Formats: sequence, C-alpha cells, structure tokens
Amino acid sequence: MGLLGIGFGGVTMSTSFTQIILFYSIIASLGLSVVYVVSFATVPRWFKRRRGFAGGIASSGTGVGMLFATPAASALIVAVGWRSTYALFLLAALALLAIAFLVIADSPRRLDVNISREFSNAPEFESQKTSWRTQLSETVAVARTPSFLLVFFGWVCIYATLYIVFANLVIYTADTGMGRSVGVWALGLIGGATSLARLGIGLVSDKLGRTRVFVVCSGVMGLSTFMLAMINSAAAVFIFAIIYGAAYGGNGALLSPLTADLFGAKNINVIFGLISVSFAISGLLAPPLAGLIYDAFASYVPAFVAAGLIGVLGAGMVALGGDIAPSQ
Repeated sequence: MGLLGIGFGGVTMSTSFTQIILFYSIIASLGLSVVYVVSFATVPRWFKRRRGFAGGIASSGTGVGMLFATPAASALIVAVGWRSTYALFLLAALALLAIAFLVIADSPRRLDVNISREFSNAPEFESQKTSWRTQLSETVAVARTPSFLLVFFGWVCIYATLYIVFANLVIYTADTGMGRSVGVWALGLIGGATSLARLGIGLVSDKLGRTRVFVVCSGVMGLSTFMLAMINSAAAVFIFAIIYGAAYGGNGALLSPLTADLFGAKNINVIFGLISVSFAISGLLAPPLAGLIYDAFASYVPAFVAAGLIGVLGAGMVALGGDIAPSQ
C-alpha cells in the first residue's frame, strides 16, 4: 500500500517522462506486484477441492475493476485531467486495500476453521515452519523441473496477447476509423466478461480438470487475438471483447489454483511469485514489439497475428507441462 501510494502519488506530480517511469513503472509496479502475488496465492491455502471456483470468485474483482474503471477513467480524464484522475483512483485503491488488510487471513490455521471439506489430509503448509534456506532449496528444485519451465514460458507467450490487446486496442479502433470510444468500451466489455467467466469457468474446472480448462481458455485467447486482425467493425470488436474477456476470465481464475495443483501449496507464495515473473517479461517485451511492428508496417494486423500464434503456442506448452508435472 505504501509503494502504491508513493508511486501513484508521484505520478500525479510528475513533470517529465523519466519521473513517470520511476513512479509508475517501478515504484507503483513493485507495490502492485506484492498485492497481486499475495492475494492470488492466498486462495489455494484455503481451498483444494474447490480451488477453481474459489479462485474465480476471488479474482473476479479484477474484471469488475476493468468494467467500471476503464470508462470512468476516460470520462474523468476529460472532466478533471489525468493527474486528478490518478489521485482519485489512488484514494479508492488505498481504501479497498485497507479493508482487505483488516479482514483477510493468510491461511485457515490463523482462525478456528474446519477445513475437512476441502482437505482430506492436513495441508502441506500446516506442517512445521521451514527455514529460509530450506524454502529456497525447495523452490529452486521446483523451478528447475521441465514442467515448471514449460508453464513459465507458456505464460510468457499467453500473456503477450493480453498486454498487446490492452495497450493497443483503443489506438487500433481509433486508427481504423471506428473511434477511440469503441476501444474504451471494448476494454470495459472484456472486464465484464472476465468477471462472469471467472465464476462459471472456475466452477466447471473443478469438475473437468483445472489444467485442461486453463489450456482451452488460453488457446481461445490466442485464437481470438489472431482473429482481431481481421475485424473492421465496432460490432465485431465488441464480440471479440466478450470472447476474449471470457477466455481471459477462465485463464485468470486458474492461475494460482493451477500453480498449486502442479507444484504444491507448501511454498505457494514463493512459487507463484516466481512464476509470475512471466507476466513481467510479457509486459516488458510485448507492447514495445507491437509498437515496432506498427512502425514498420503502419498496421497492427501483423502484431495481432503474431501475438495470436504465440498465444496458441503458449497454451500448448502449458498442456505439455501439465502432462509431465508430478502429481500433487
């Protein structure tokens, strides 16, 4: 919360691009990464039998935020400017995080809760606390397995589609004559579809298999991004947003449950934090590469095609990683 406060507060007072990089891309991102990893990794410590459904409920808030925050931010920027908009969003975020800080417990052992419905045996993390050295050794052992590496680089490929869509959809709709507002509302539709899908797909994954459902959703993310290159109407963009949002919702609901299923819940915070570095790699590389492609071809079509194919490849890598992962 402190890092987010400094980061977003600094953005509102920035007077140069270098300052924005410092406050937004570094300080605020560090704070957000901690919030993201801890919040997502907490769910598998409470649930096992219904991890997919629980993960869908817990992560559906990200879609709700996109549904309301994107058009609200667009309207506020016009009304009060981007600096005041950042300040208002910062106050709202800190208020919500303060509530979360007060009410969330990191595991059932903190409270007198009967966990027999979820865990047939005592959870791994309920065993005696391990030392930092032991935890590091166990995490390195997991990270060196072929299954972890396949899932890691699979996520890099899958989330290239997300960052390219989020960074360029509004510009793409404006550039093709459909209007900036089409892209803004499409991002909001992605958020709404994401929230609804996380509830439903998370529940289905507990019955059909979380790895299988994750792979299907990831493949749809790639295929729909590929098809975005062929879209030339607002209605088609909105249909894309619903399909992509639903697929991303199923994918996002299963991030931490999949990690716990494949690599265990004992060191879930560390392992999920480590595998989440894949998102950082995608976020660092995908948008600038898409920009370079646009500069070279004066079109986002090649970027969407390439991202879609890479996303499908990533889904295949996760499928292979799940097949060879040790049973948890």
